[in-house]
Amino acid sequence: MKFTCALSNTPGPIKKFKYIDSKGNPGFGSYAIPYIMCAGRCGLAISCLSYGESFNLCISADEGVMKDTDVLLDLMVKGIDDEIERMKDVDEPTTPAKKKNN
Repeated sequence: MKFTCALSNTPGPIKKFKYIDSKGNPGFGSYAIPYIMCAGRCGLAISCLSYGESFNLCISADEGVMKDTDVLLDLMVKGIDDEIERMKDVDEPTTPAKKKNN
């Protein structure tokens, strides 16, 4: 099956994974890179992954569909930045007061 575009927005873990390596040394996963395998089937793949305190964006494209992915990336980053700024002006939602049972 061939298709033009694939999009994945996957929420990752809130905290970084801790582990012990084969030599007994402690470590933690500091980042994760989102990726969609599109070899020969997909013209454009956009994947996003939140991981801990970070948000990663990956764009892969067939040059026949999009020659310069930096244009798309710049537009997406600007859109995300604009939305973050817009959200700063929005009041945080409040939890409605609970009714007391009589």
